[in-house]
Amino acid sequence: MKESFLEFTDKLKIYWSLFFDGHPLRLYLLAMSLLIFYLFGLYFDWKWTAWYNPNSDSFWRIFLHENYDRKSIRIVYAISVIILMLSLSAAFYLKYIK
Repeated sequence: MKESFLEFTDKLKIYWSLFFDGHPLRLYLLAMSLLIFYLFGLYFDWKWTAWYNPNSDSFWRIFLHENYDRKSIRIVYAISVIILMLSLSAAFYLKYIK
């Protein structure tokens, strides 16, 4: 019998909760690997890392891209990602290692 989509999502939710609740290091490694991947994308200037839509309704995004070049925006994004990585590392260290 074919299971429904809701049964599949329930099984998936149980699997992920068991996978990450048992070992919080796995969630930490997943988060850090995604942030490192994003940081590599910023370094190699992949388009999706500092994506800009000229038809965007966001005032701040329009303001940033009109007044600053793409490289300076990528540098600010990279600094914020590094700060996020350091704060995640500190939180993980204080909660699980210390």
